[in-house]
Amino acid sequence: MATYLTAAELARLERLAGEAHKSAPNRTLAEADLDDAAYLARVVDSNGITPQDETGTANAAYVNTVDLYRAASICWSQKAGIFAEEFAFSADGGAFQRNQKYHMAVAQAKRYADMAAGWTPILPAVGQE
Repeated sequence: MATYLTAAELARLERLAGEAHKSAPNRTLAEADLDDAAYLARVVDSNGITPQDETGTANAAYVNTVDLYRAASICWSQKAGIFAEEFAFSADGGAFQRNQKYHMAVAQAKRYADMAAGWTPILPAVGQE
């Protein structure tokens, strides 16, 4: 199903996102979620072509190029959103720290965001197209 990643890239993203060791029913993120993250993590290709032009239209000559660290950061951010509903509580003399998963996911998202390559498309100034 992955449309923006090769099989090898998908397998690597699954490892980076902490999903590779889980069976499909036990995953936090489905393959479609990983594919969405890959779409959002597309970067300038080796020919300097951006995924979209300045009007938001897809560049036909663009070769899918994904920053896997950026995609992993997006995946961990999605997981943090899922885990945000879990919280710490005490009951019957026990303390349950379910919110640790949220804090770990946020830390992982930041870690991979720090590893991602940054890019800013250079757009022509208004009136200089």
